[in-house]
Amino acid sequence: MGKNKNKQKELVNDLDIKNIGQVKAESVESTVDNSIEKDNKIKELEKEIKKLNGFEEEYKRLKSLEIAAEELKKKEENLNSRESQIKILEEKLKDKERNLQTQRKELEGSLEKDRNFLEVEIKRVDSLEKSINKEAERLTEKANKLNDQEIDLKEREIKINEKEKTLEEDLRKERTRFELEEKNKVREELNEFYENEKKVREDSLNKEIDKKRKEDLKEIEKEKEKEEKILEELKKEIEKISNQKIQNENEQKRLELENKRINQFEKVLESRISEEKERERKKVEIELNQEKEKFEEISGKYKDVLEKLKKFNDISENYGSIENIHKIIKDKEKQIKDLNNELVNRPTNEALEGYNEIKKELEDYKDKNKNLNKELNSYDTEIIEVDTLKREKRNLINEIDTLKLDYTHEKEEKEKLSARLSRIMTPEGALLTEAERIQQIKGSGLDYEAYPEKYQETDINELSWLENIEKTSEEYGIKLNKRILYAFHTALKISDWSIITVLAGVSGTGKSELPKLYARFGGLNFISVPVQPNWDSQESMLGYFNSIDNRFDTQPLLRFLANCIDEEKYNKYMSLVLLDEMNLAHVEHYFAEFLSKLEERRGKSKNDLPYIEVKLGADCNSLKLSLIRNILWAGTMNQDETTKSLSDKVLDRGIIINFPRPKTLESRKEMKSINKIIKDKKSKMLPREIWDKWVINRKEDGSSDAQKKRMKEYKKIIEDINDELEKVGRALGHRVWQSIEHYIYNHPYVISQFQLEREQGKDLGEELSNELKNNMDLAFEDQIVQKVMPKLRGIETRGKGEEVLNNILNILLNENFSHLEKDFKFAKEQGFGQFVWGSAYYLNQGEFELSDNIIEDNEIKKDE
Repeated sequence: MGKNKNKQKELVNDLDIKNIGQVKAESVESTVDNSIEKDNKIKELEKEIKKLNGFEEEYKRLKSLEIAAEELKKKEENLNSRESQIKILEEKLKDKERNLQTQRKELEGSLEKDRNFLEVEIKRVDSLEKSINKEAERLTEKANKLNDQEIDLKEREIKINEKEKTLEEDLRKERTRFELEEKNKVREELNEFYENEKKVREDSLNKEIDKKRKEDLKEIEKEKEKEEKILEELKKEIEKISNQKIQNENEQKRLELENKRINQFEKVLESRISEEKERERKKVEIELNQEKEKFEEISGKYKDVLEKLKKFNDISENYGSIENIHKIIKDKEKQIKDLNNELVNRPTNEALEGYNEIKKELEDYKDKNKNLNKELNSYDTEIIEVDTLKREKRNLINEIDTLKLDYTHEKEEKEKLSARLSRIMTPEGALLTEAERIQQIKGSGLDYEAYPEKYQETDINELSWLENIEKTSEEYGIKLNKRILYAFHTALKISDWSIITVLAGVSGTGKSELPKLYARFGGLNFISVPVQPNWDSQESMLGYFNSIDNRFDTQPLLRFLANCIDEEKYNKYMSLVLLDEMNLAHVEHYFAEFLSKLEERRGKSKNDLPYIEVKLGADCNSLKLSLIRNILWAGTMNQDETTKSLSDKVLDRGIIINFPRPKTLESRKEMKSINKIIKDKKSKMLPREIWDKWVINRKEDGSSDAQKKRMKEYKKIIEDINDELEKVGRALGHRVWQSIEHYIYNHPYVISQFQLEREQGKDLGEELSNELKNNMDLAFEDQIVQKVMPKLRGIETRGKGEEVLNNILNILLNENFSHLEKDFKFAKEQGFGQFVWGSAYYLNQGEFELSDNIIEDNEIKKDE
């Protein structure tokens, strides 16, 4: 208070210097203490006010700002204290809410398990035994009660949440209202203060101060009452929650007792089910015996019918068909008519006797005809009865088969439910060990066994192996494009440099068939994995540990990898994984770690290979899938509105092989069995040792000087293209050239021609032979399409982009790669203003050559 008085004195003394300055609301309170000083100060203020009429608005603004600032500061402190209290209360409420949610989840889990278990049991019992419907209804009612209790709990939780929201909303509204009221009050009080300053003296000021104090006290008391009410409500809520917790604990105990009763009831059910099955079996046996008796009775009737038919056939043999009998009767009637005419002319005794005989014979024929018709009608009726009985017999047999199938299905369903129940009821101590989980992932091995024999190094060379695949595929009914087959094979050989080989093109051109036939007829382990659009992680591709069922949900690819990596009967052979329609989902989402780790594998030894970790669940180490080199990766992709485009990360690490649009559509007369062809051909598995010998390692460079010179020319072409790409913000990295270099050296025709020339003693010095140069050029041409052209995708075909594209085409044409001209121009035209490579006309131009046929192995010739 003394501090405020000093401030008041300083402000009053400095009014004419500071233009009234900063007058505080507390100055009014300080004037009450000393009436004489107040009178003098009020007089001075009135004089100054008269002098400062021109600055009335400025004074009013400054006054309002200072008073408002002070009042707001106080209110802010009050609000901060209240907010801290509210935050404490909110934290308490959140803690209670978390506890409630934890309890609710536990209750929901137990209730959901109990409810699901009861529902499944009720359905199964209803389908097997109608005699225990009453017990099933009781269980259903119990499940409904549990559901009602669950609903009640949810409703209580909702009410608590609503109450909490209501409290928060009320506090927010109260705070807003309080601030607005305080601001309005401050404005009103300032206006009143200014007017009273001019008109009213000490008494009015004292009254105003007393009134303000009373109002503040009332507001504080009201706020205090509200806070006390909120605290009371919270205490009541806490008591309710405590009571609810006790009820939940009681409910949990009751559920445990109920589970015991359910287990007892399950045992009773199983005994009743076994009894019912026995009764059903006996019933079926009785029905079968009855059916046998019916069948024997029908067989007897059928024999009688056959005897009658035999008699009818005998009569038919004697007299012919019914038509013949009618004809005979007509003939006899004609004879009678003739005889009657004759009797008119010659009525003798002989004629009369003949007439009587004929008449008698006619009557006999008519009687026989009637009898035959009756017998025929009876035969027809009996035949209909026999057919009806046959149909009934077939229906009964079908019904018996259906009952047997139903019984088998129900038995399997019961076994599944029992297995699931045992998994759910398995205690934590009985969880599978790490070895058991790994074995669970591996299962019983691959879907097919490896071929009984394997290739020996002396059995076959690389070209004859590929020709055998091509020939066997044609026998199967699919003609493979030779150049694409060899490109696919070469791309797989350089998997350290190009991790994945992607086959692109329109649907139905054989993209998925090529890897399958290559693997099956070439002796590789193989799996085709259809990529799903919802794959968003590695777990989607491999699988994950299901903690509820206590088992690993293994996807086929993980089972394949685990077996091909660890099992000796698979890991000594080459394996191929095909990601079919791999761009239905983003490749980076499900294959990112594989891309990084497979590239990391480059240059590492067998004992230092990177691996992929697969989590096996709690208390178990992760399964480490070592990325061994005998597992090769391929993929197919369509280019339509349902697919995703491949990123530069995938393009740089892979090789894209485009399939051509078919010019002539091929017919396929029959669908042969691959397994039968493999068995007939006595196909063999391809060991990794042979594959490794086919791969040319650039560390041990045995190429000729002429080859190295030609490779420098190829490198210059790539560098020139890279310089042009710089103009449109594109670039080719080191990885692209490294892949091109290894591809050319590893192409089967380049290797074979080089080895052939060396064996024949040809000069491998400065000049390349025509055949070797042709083969290297075609391999380089493949790589331009597979590695360079995908990097040009999206360049605009006008302006600067068009200039760059034309320069790149001129570079290729100047270096005699004119085979690519038609595809290049088509890529400029078909992309709607952008460069999009999507054709393969170049495949029909140019063929690989050998200076002499490579002699195939005698054993392979015998096999063929």
